[in-house]
Amino acid sequence: MRCNPLLLVSIPLFATQAVPPIPGVVNHWAGNSGGGQFQHIQNFIEDMVVKPDGTVLTQSFWDEAQHPDAAYKDGIPVGYNWEKDSTNPHPSRRASFGGVTWNIRNFWGRAFLGRVRPPPRDSLPFLESSDGRRIDQLVDPTAIAFDRQGRLLVAENGPDQNIKIFDVASVPRLVGTFGDSGGVFAGPVRGVTGPRRFWGIRGLGVDSSGRLYVGCTGMPMQVGGGTDIRCFSGSAPRDTLQWQILGLAFVNTLDADPDSGGSSLQKNATRFHMDWDKPPGASWSFAAVTVDPFRYPDDPRLVHSLESVWFRRIEGKRFLFQDDMYGNHVVVTRFEDHSEIGIPTLLLPVLNSYRDSGSGVWALDRRPVWGPDTTNDYRRWVWRDDNADGQVQSFEFREFRLIFPYTRTVDIDDAGDIWWTGGPYMVQFPTGGLDRNGVPRYDPDSLRLWDLPFKVRPENNGYVMYMRYLRSLDVMILATGVHENLLATVYRYDRWSERAKPFPGWGKRGADDTLQETWRITVPYKFPSDWSQSLDARVMDTCIFPNNLTADEDFLYVGYVDKGPDGRRNGEISVFDLRDGSRLGWIAPGPETNFLSGWFDLWHAINAYTMPTGEKLLMAEEDYSGHINVYKWCPANSCRNPSRPSPTGGGIGVRASAGALEIRAERDRPWAASLHDLRGRQIWNGRGTGPSRLPAPRLHGLCIATIESGGEIVRGRLAMP
Repeated sequence: MRCNPLLLVSIPLFATQAVPPIPGVVNHWAGNSGGGQFQHIQNFIEDMVVKPDGTVLTQSFWDEAQHPDAAYKDGIPVGYNWEKDSTNPHPSRRASFGGVTWNIRNFWGRAFLGRVRPPPRDSLPFLESSDGRRIDQLVDPTAIAFDRQGRLLVAENGPDQNIKIFDVASVPRLVGTFGDSGGVFAGPVRGVTGPRRFWGIRGLGVDSSGRLYVGCTGMPMQVGGGTDIRCFSGSAPRDTLQWQILGLAFVNTLDADPDSGGSSLQKNATRFHMDWDKPPGASWSFAAVTVDPFRYPDDPRLVHSLESVWFRRIEGKRFLFQDDMYGNHVVVTRFEDHSEIGIPTLLLPVLNSYRDSGSGVWALDRRPVWGPDTTNDYRRWVWRDDNADGQVQSFEFREFRLIFPYTRTVDIDDAGDIWWTGGPYMVQFPTGGLDRNGVPRYDPDSLRLWDLPFKVRPENNGYVMYMRYLRSLDVMILATGVHENLLATVYRYDRWSERAKPFPGWGKRGADDTLQETWRITVPYKFPSDWSQSLDARVMDTCIFPNNLTADEDFLYVGYVDKGPDGRRNGEISVFDLRDGSRLGWIAPGPETNFLSGWFDLWHAINAYTMPTGEKLLMAEEDYSGHINVYKWCPANSCRNPSRPSPTGGGIGVRASAGALEIRAERDRPWAASLHDLRGRQIWNGRGTGPSRLPAPRLHGLCIATIESGGEIVRGRLAMP
């Protein structure tokens, strides 16, 4: 059935006023060793085994791109885990050698599955062999494997975060360790990553050549951690890191440290470093872990999925603000001096369903107890780390009253003030500066409410769906719509702090619709008026759903949940001139990521940053292949000494055409190439010099192509016609 125009609320700007793509945009990304479909590393791992030929087989319960059970070889994805065994659901917990099998008993997995506290004393984990022997001197064993000498390797997920090596030929005896003691949480700079600084080991293995494989899942695994698989050559303790693959984003955003010039991008529990002299894919690196479950077990990031982030400097100190995908609460984290580790600082429930002690598991035994909700019960609580120890005490909760419960959007301004709204009022929670311990004051008595300036207008009952306060310009951006999840109209208000008048958070006053906007625009949209049509793909394919907004001092950015209005591409973002609201162009994933994006699954999916050069960074969630897009460009070529990626040596590559393999290489440049099937078995190899055209092997479908020349290695999937 074709889309009936009577079933759509349509503003057809995408057809009559199409705009070109923003020129010069380069699609960098962060958080994944692969940049697109069939290349990305899965969201996280729960188990891992290693085959004799070095193929790594993993499994987990979820991957957004639908390969939770994956296979990797030589640091690249090579297909699915074809040996998953339903009779052995946790292969990492069992290992055999010489006819004897060892198992992990009372598996705990601290910080993997919301288990933040140490294992219970009445059921401590231990290792048990099939011939009756036992190893007890471990805190939290999470994976085991044998090396070629028959020694038992054990992943220690306790504070040591390393691998214990046991001689089990007779009475089990600890004979060594591998990995830095304390893992990523050790000094001299806590949180900094390194080849042997592990964090949440979930899998171990040794191949027939003696190479050691270590698979980490991070803490917490799915949203704050991910997949981190490392291959070490040789045998302990002489191992050197041979390769590492990372999948450290699931449904996440990034924000830039304003003092970093765009080189430091913060996620909810990890930090990435960007080297803008390198091309996309090589420009990001895994710099740090920022959550420590051993010293700060009350960190809300360990039990809550906090996907959206804002990074701010307050009085020169670093602060990370986080929200979940539903706008339930705001979590504030400050950072230790000379460390990458964050300290729990504030938890502010903002959504009605989370205001009571009856919801959420975080600090449930120390929170205020109120009983069931009642009509017109406006009681709220906020936790602040009053004594600056990073732990939660009952006396640190403050109760207050707020005259409306419904919340739809959150924003953090440049001073660290927390704003939230949904209707019919807006709330501002000022930081109040830092106390002598470096903790923002955030006094509930300082809460201020603001009337919505378009309160009597009919759009979405006058509720605000998105907001962004640009403190440096004193400009307020507000957006509302015709559906509770999708925006349509955006307003700009100048001199907000002068012209709009707040009132105390517990007060109440009548409507005020006197503040006039500087401009008002209607963004391109097309919604079904009958949402029962949402199950009809042919109807929905014609629709346009704007569902995200942010702004910087120059531009307004509107993201689309599915196909955008101009490029008709997933992950499309429209760019508007902040001065007058005119639509300038659009940004979407480029060839660097195979033009691939899922939709925006977060309420706050995009952040913008202006580099000291004047170049723009737009960081956008990519809810499919496990990374965060980082678009970089120079508006109107007006930047000062913009950074440019260094050349990659002329470039090499392989592509397939009918009956032939075409090798791209510089003249007189030797190369070696190979093809493997999706199980990692070699099906072709060849050598040559310069550009070449060779007969293709008899193969149809996907394979893995690798070409190496002069130290440059390119790997990827190749479709054989």
